Amino acid sequence: MALSEEERRLLEDLERHMRADDPALVRELETGKAGTPPFRIAVLSIGSAVVGLVLLLIGLTSQLLVISVPGLLLLAGGLYWLMTIPPLPDQD
Repeated sequence: MALSEEERRLLEDLERHMRADDPALVRELETGKAGTPPFRIAVLSIGSAVVGLVLLLIGLTSQLLVISVPGLLLLAGGLYWLMTIPPLPDQD
């Protein structure tokens, strides 16, 4: 079903206004990638770093290398993940 000239003009106006109002949304819709919110990444990375720290401390106090090494890796991974969070998009 084809659009009438009036409908086509309204659709073009709507698209033009959307591009002007929210360029970040337009970028997400064009690329098809919404991405993970930075807040959620921060919470998950801090959580994994805390769990890693707890495992590391438990492993060190009990002198169990089987617990200390994964704890250290989890701590380092969580901190690395926290440092590599992408910045928030510009709010133009």
